[in-house]
Amino acid sequence: KNDLLIIAKSYMGAKGSDAQGMRSHYNRHCMPLVRPERRYEIQRDDNWCAMFTSVVASLAGYVESEFPFEVSVGEQVRIARLRGTFISDWRKALAGDLVIFDWKSKGWPTHVGFVDSIVGNVMHTIEGNKDGKVGDRWVNLPNSQVMGFIRT
Repeated sequence: KNDLLIIAKSYMGAKGSDAQGMRSHYNRHCMPLVRPERRYEIQRDDNWCAMFTSVVASLAGYVESEFPFEVSVGEQVRIARLRGTFISDWRKALAGDLVIFDWKSKGWPTHVGFVDSIVGNVMHTIEGNKDGKVGDRWVNLPNSQVMGFIRT
C-alpha cells in the first residue's frame, strides 16, 4: 500500500480532458465497490477529485473495506465516519491519508486530495481536479478550510 503516493504523483499534470483512462478505470474497477444504490458511472464533465482518489487507491491494491471508493466527497466522509476512520485533528494526519476540504467553511466537504507530507504546520497535498488537472498545494495548518482527514 506504500505505492499510494507514488501512483498519485505519477498523474501530476494530467488534465480532466485527458482523464478518460481514469474515468474508465473508475467505472470498471471502482464503481463495483460502491454501495449498489450509490453506483454512478462518472461522466466527462463531472467533478473528479474523489474519483481520482478512488482510482489511485484501486491501482495501489486497496479493497472496499480499506478505502471509501466513491465519486462524492460527502459520501467518502460519511463512509469514513461510519468506519471510524475520519480524523478531525490535523496533528494526527499521516502521509497517504485523504484530506477533506470545505472551501466555504460551512461544514460541507467540497474537495478531497491526498496528504503527501506534513512538516511542522505545513501540509503538502496531491489532488485531482485542482484547477482542472492533477496538482499539488501547500496548506498552513490549522486551517478553517480543512474539514478533516480519512485514514487510508
